[in-house]
Amino acid sequence: MNSRKVNVFLQYACFGALFLGIRFAVIYVYGNATPFWDQWDAEAVGLYKPFIDGTLGWKHLIATHNEHHIFLTRALALALLYINKTWNPLLQMVVSAGLHVIALTLFNSLLTRVLGRENLPVLLAFSLVLFSVPYGWENILAGFQSQFYFVVLFSIASVWLIVMHEPFGIKWWAGIACGVLAFLSLASGVFAFAASAFVGLTFYLMRVRKTSKQLLAVVILFGLFIYGVLLTPTLEHQAVYKAHSLGEFYHALKTVLGWPISGTLLASAFRNLPIGIFIIFIVWKRPTATDPKWFLFGLCVWSLSQVISMAYGRANGIQSSRYKDLYAIPIFVNFACLISLAQIYIGKWRNYTIPAVYLWIAAVLGSLGLYAGRYLPRDLAWKRETGVAQEVNTKNYIATSDLKYLKDKPEFYIPFPNPERLAEIIELPGIREILPSNINCSIKLISTHIKPDTAFVVNGYYFTTPKLHDTAWGSYTEQGDKAMGDMSLQFTSNLKNMKFGIPVSGYPLHDGIMLAIDQNGKLTPLTIKNNPGESWGTAYGRITTRDFSIYIKDSSAAWGGWLAVGKPFILGRFDSATTRLLSHYYVFVLIGIVIIIFWVTQTGLTHRKNAS
Repeated sequence: MNSRKVNVFLQYACFGALFLGIRFAVIYVYGNATPFWDQWDAEAVGLYKPFIDGTLGWKHLIATHNEHHIFLTRALALALLYINKTWNPLLQMVVSAGLHVIALTLFNSLLTRVLGRENLPVLLAFSLVLFSVPYGWENILAGFQSQFYFVVLFSIASVWLIVMHEPFGIKWWAGIACGVLAFLSLASGVFAFAASAFVGLTFYLMRVRKTSKQLLAVVILFGLFIYGVLLTPTLEHQAVYKAHSLGEFYHALKTVLGWPISGTLLASAFRNLPIGIFIIFIVWKRPTATDPKWFLFGLCVWSLSQVISMAYGRANGIQSSRYKDLYAIPIFVNFACLISLAQIYIGKWRNYTIPAVYLWIAAVLGSLGLYAGRYLPRDLAWKRETGVAQEVNTKNYIATSDLKYLKDKPEFYIPFPNPERLAEIIELPGIREILPSNINCSIKLISTHIKPDTAFVVNGYYFTTPKLHDTAWGSYTEQGDKAMGDMSLQFTSNLKNMKFGIPVSGYPLHDGIMLAIDQNGKLTPLTIKNNPGESWGTAYGRITTRDFSIYIKDSSAAWGGWLAVGKPFILGRFDSATTRLLSHYYVFVLIGIVIIIFWVTQTGLTHRKNAS
């Protein structure tokens, strides 16, 4: 690998590490594994139940979800359930973060073909600041929102492959396939065809590529766009969100085009001025069909068509955070247009071009910072608070089957709008077994054996230790930490060959203390890295048979020689890895910082070497 490729790789690696570190930090602090809202009906009932029953077919995967055909999101959710063995929205959030990085990496990579590889650092820096701010927290902190990242990924790929390649070649047809996948991600994915058709028609009318093949390609693309629109259902319960007048549409469009500066016409015009000037320039200059500036032209059309469709289809919910991931795309396209225009005019109009670039960047990013500081602390704190309440109330219902834990709660304090329906879904055969570990009931306890009787007691842990939600047993008794003996807790499970976790408090790593799983008469120590002390940690093991026992022995006479355990709970294959990944978000940030230092050092040395 030559030095130039290493240089490019380091830049992308730095961007990915920093972006993931920031995203994982948001998920770690504010995320919750309790499924939320549409996940119960769309995932549990519409996808996982037929999969468990063996009745899953293509109709389940391509069925509409509101106006959307979210095939890719369903396929991803099903794949994660299959490999993890249990439902884990946190794992889904982690994978969605990875999808977002992939989409943005592709975005930046294709833009360097328009603007030159020397602009990659500034593109990555701007996109890191723009896209790492968690204004789209509804997508970041929900497990069933990957469609917003899929649609960006495949729409960008589709526009590039169709616009930059001759009609009916292999790459052109690959662009059609990507457009179909964009539509199977989100209904607005159909605008990849619309934007490509518009560019193709521009080619034909402006004699850039005036051929019968080009005209036929435009007809096919426009036909696919119309077909996609016809496949998008009009739903009565969604009609309330649409613009019902020209005034509502105008107000929504100003709001989207002016975000995050303001919802005024002046702010909208200023924020999108680079796109407007760039489009005029392309129409005036008419570059050849192979000029990559046409791809940027196509992105202008695509990104604006996205927000126009949002302004019409969601005029009365336009401020929802889930849509802001799409609102940010035109901002990045504007930035790319700004760089392209600066490359053209920086010589003749240097005294005006550079200040204009800095003014636009400062206005947009400064406004984004003000928006983040004003709204995000409140919104994220609310999300964390309601997530905890949803977890507690849902777990209490699952443990007791008592509807009082779901009924008559404040809004959003249960994770589904209808408590009776939520209870029905939880009780569906097969659903309880795959519920996330944070809300699922513990493995069923059969019997308890303690020798001597006073060695372990219920809730036998130090008084400053937080109270465990479920029953716990410990060797911190009326004698303090002097009690000695052993205990065996026998359990039975419907599953085998599964990981499990068990809440642990005290000092399991002290000499004379043992914590193990007994299966078929064989004792295997459970894995725990640190002594939790007067808090709760988790020990891990694996169930190989349906019936097993947890064996605890305390023969330690040392100070602090006590141990407490709760009931074990089933874990998915990647549950513990997901938790570790999120809790070590800072490692990604540190890696990104180290790469920056290394890259800057290497770049400086290269410049000195070339100068000498």
